[in-house]
Amino acid sequence: DELVAEVPAESLVLGGGAPVYEREVREPAYFKKNKAFKIEDVPEPDELKDVALRLLARPTIASKRWVYEQYDTMVRTNNMTTNAPSDAGVVLLKETGKALVVTV
Repeated sequence: DELVAEVPAESLVLGGGAPVYEREVREPAYFKKNKAFKIEDVPEPDELKDVALRLLARPTIASKRWVYEQYDTMVRTNNMTTNAPSDAGVVLLKETGKALVVTV
């Protein structure tokens, strides 16, 4: 076993020494087209029922939260977080007394 890195937890969070990046930002070109959209220019469909059925058939029409909230976070008891959404995952490294925290 080789120790690759040992980083104090306070160095990994804002306010505790983690770097804060000020990145250059600009509005994407497609936003101009989105801003020009006017709902009044969209004709009303003849068959609203058909439109509703087509919308409901789309996989992106609703939140998938119910799926990931049902996941058993205690599988193998390595996950040290809850089902609540969070910014990082915490995995127990058994027999070391330590944990691995990962975020993107």
